[in-house]
Amino acid sequence: MNGQRGNIKEFSVRYKKEGWKPYYIKAAFEDGYEHLEKFAESTYGVAFLYLKRPSCNVCPIKRSKIHSDITIGDYHLAAGGQFRPYNPDGVSSAFVHTEKGGYLVSIADNFLIEDIPVRNALYSEAYHRAIPARRNRDEFGKALYTQGLDAACSLKSIKAIERELSRKAWIRKQGAKVKKMILGNK
Repeated sequence: MNGQRGNIKEFSVRYKKEGWKPYYIKAAFEDGYEHLEKFAESTYGVAFLYLKRPSCNVCPIKRSKIHSDITIGDYHLAAGGQFRPYNPDGVSSAFVHTEKGGYLVSIADNFLIEDIPVRNALYSEAYHRAIPARRNRDEFGKALYTQGLDAACSLKSIKAIERELSRKAWIRKQGAKVKKMILGNK
């Protein structure tokens, strides 16, 4: 990649500047300049949420319908260090469903594996249900195709949806804090 600042020597859309979350988009240039932007506040982050693969929004493989040997996902309760185990670069939770899955975990190298309460691992709603597509997904996609990314992210309907989702996220975050206080640090 070549631009006004020269070549990009490092690029990440999940850069961990302040620990696990929030993550950033980072572009490090050869001249020493670094561009940092919170992923969730970037146009790329908005597009990522609107345009993820449609089949993911209706995925039937949840909870009792899992056919894998192991299910791995982010251990959201560990974010911020309130729950153990914690690593500022991220922590995953894993469910072993089969004997083969148990064997694969037993031979894993360079992993720190600790037991955690099942209820803590089940905290992520993505384990229970598919996350529905964003409203106005089609409108966003059409604007992206015809007018570009900035125009799609600037649509009034998209901005209104993002404000509503931001308010809901704040309420969920407050609820999660209360839930953590009730569950205690386990």
